[in-house]
Amino acid sequence: MVRFGVQMVFSSKDSTITDEDIDRIIAKGEEATAELDAKMKKFTEDAIKFKMDDTADLYDFDDENDENKLDFKKIVSENWIEPPKRERKRNYSESEYFKQTMPESGPARPKEPRMTNCSLLLFTPDGNLKKQRLAKSTAATKPKAPAESEISISRLDIRVALITQAQKHLDSDSLYVEELDVGEGQPRTVNRRVCVLCNLKPATMRGIKSQAMVLAASNNDHTKVELVAPPQSAPVGERVKFLGFEGEPDDVLNPKKKIWETVQVDLHTDKELVACYKDVPFTTSPGVCTVSTIYDGSIR
Repeated sequence: MVRFGVQMVFSSKDSTITDEDIDRIIAKGEEATAELDAKMKKFTEDAIKFKMDDTADLYDFDDENDENKLDFKKIVSENWIEPPKRERKRNYSESEYFKQTMPESGPARPKEPRMTNCSLLLFTPDGNLKKQRLAKSTAATKPKAPAESEISISRLDIRVALITQAQKHLDSDSLYVEELDVGEGQPRTVNRRVCVLCNLKPATMRGIKSQAMVLAASNNDHTKVELVAPPQSAPVGERVKFLGFEGEPDDVLNPKKKIWETVQVDLHTDKELVACYKDVPFTTSPGVCTVSTIYDGSIR
């Protein structure tokens, strides 16, 4: 089919070409196109069949009627050597392969005996060595120290005391020096106000040695102070007891253990004016210890 120059041919006025000439040109072009298409189709089929002409076919190695044609399947089946059944069923294993190919290791090397520490035996005399061994054995068998008892009111030695003498401190207007009879045969000198804490560590107060402390109750703003008093019939020197807190007091309270400071937090007076440790009253053989007017006060 003619595509180029057609517009120029049809628009030209001076041309001598007639319609018959145009038809012949078109017919000739169509004929050439059909011939080219036939060649291309034939070439495509030949390329698929691997041949350039119609005389031979590469797929045909021999004539179909050739009597000498070889049967490849028959040849393979007759000459095939099958492996044994065990070889066919056996799975490949890398570990088994390495066991067969790698050389076997020899017997395990015996463990060498541990060397004895000879330093003490070589450089220490026999007598010193025996002493060292004895010291180690005694240290291993030394009994452990008994555990310290729990901090409670039972570790305080609170006793009934009788004031025998009282006078102002010479060096202080706020301190009084008192002599108390606590049933020991020798009066105690104290600097406060009559239940007395007797196992405090002695301390010197303004030049006078204080050996005990009188227990007193104070109100919340510490403007009023009253002595904790046992019944008048309580024997001098009797220890004040607390129900449920039995036990022997310490000889001397260790200031570093803060035993008095820990117990003092729970010392108070109740609504009935009874001196208590927690909810347990100060008790003597004739009765409980009380204060005059202060309730819900702290005792120290």
